[in-house]
Amino acid sequence: HNYHDTHNVFPPGTVPRRGTANNGRVIANYESYGWAALILPQMEQSNITNQLKISTVTLNEALIAANAAGNLDLMFPALNVYQCPSDTTGPNLKNGMRRTHFNGLSGIGNGWRPPTLNYPGSTGDPSGDLRAPRQLNHRAPLGVFYNGSRVKMRDITDGTSNTFMVGEREERCGAGSWLGGRNPDGNGTHGNDYHLARVRQPLNDPVNTGDDRCTDGFSSKHVGGAQFLFCDGSVHFISENIDFNLAGAPERNDQGIDWPADVTNAGAVGIYQKLGMKSDGQVIGEF
Repeated sequence: HNYHDTHNVFPPGTVPRRGTANNGRVIANYESYGWAALILPQMEQSNITNQLKISTVTLNEALIAANAAGNLDLMFPALNVYQCPSDTTGPNLKNGMRRTHFNGLSGIGNGWRPPTLNYPGSTGDPSGDLRAPRQLNHRAPLGVFYNGSRVKMRDITDGTSNTFMVGEREERCGAGSWLGGRNPDGNGTHGNDYHLARVRQPLNDPVNTGDDRCTDGFSSKHVGGAQFLFCDGSVHFISENIDFNLAGAPERNDQGIDWPADVTNAGAVGIYQKLGMKSDGQVIGEF
């Protein structure tokens, strides 16, 4: 909210770098800062913002420079404020986790483990292509954060007390990093899911080999649910048993229903999915 007060807009989910070719689409594998890096001044971490020159130097450029100088951990420190005390990830992502490195175009290799983020921003959409809008005719997700987002308070028409802003993700599901995304043009584990999450799968969804359902969603080590920050600044514990409609989750059903579904249809999504979207126009029951 302090960021919004200063800039009259919430920070973008990811700051994309666009190329001159291919209709100015986002450059693949170009490491880019995310919302958690952009609010560092509001988190009393202006010294990191200044040393990285975040407003003028891209994450890709900063990674290359820090790697050349041998001071990646100094330039990109672990921050307790972005770590959940109940999680077991630790200050930096671990070997063996599905989300472990920033080895994109910077070429820093897989040996460095970036600092942890247990609190991904909500992109909302049950399918929600986190890369959107990649082209002018591509619908953006209905959450608060996504690639190049510029969401204002007035855009949250479902009500700030009814809309997720930030949730939790724990070690089992890959956690994340406050830096941003390794591949802003990617829509999987090593894409924008480093620092964003969707509601296309249930809260605390089990890990299944070979899929990204757990790693791009919300989860926690709290018994029975997870904590969520809402757009009005309030924090609520959401039960993992909250209403979730499988018909609106193409990866969790065999009904052939895909997104973007008609979110104005009350039967298309459950309460959990509605809470992830800022402007679907549906009435939300108790949660």
